[in-house]
Amino acid sequence: MRSRAGLERPDIVEPMPPIRPIALAVPRRGNDLLVFEYHDLTKGETFYRPLGGGIAFGEAAEAAVRRELQEELGAGLLDVRLAGVLENIFHAFGRDGHADLLHTVS
Repeated sequence: MRSRAGLERPDIVEPMPPIRPIALAVPRRGNDLLVFEYHDLTKGETFYRPLGGGIAFGEAAEAAVRRELQEELGAGLLDVRLAGVLENIFHAFGRDGHADLLHTVS
């Protein structure tokens, strides 16, 4: 990386993009899952993602997934259990991303 004066500075590294923890729910009805459909215009691809969103600093993942589904669907969750953690490093919407996904089952 170069300094402001244009000099090569190997000791200066670019800041890492933040990791965004998110809590996602996997609501089931029989064998069906409820998901959102998204379309990445930069890739021209459609993909599907469980419902949920960001975890606020100091907020528990279970509380976050309950809050997110209440905000998105106006629905309360009855049975919430941690199903697993998935680290996702991706490129979408023209930028790189890194999210730790905390999946919960309702």
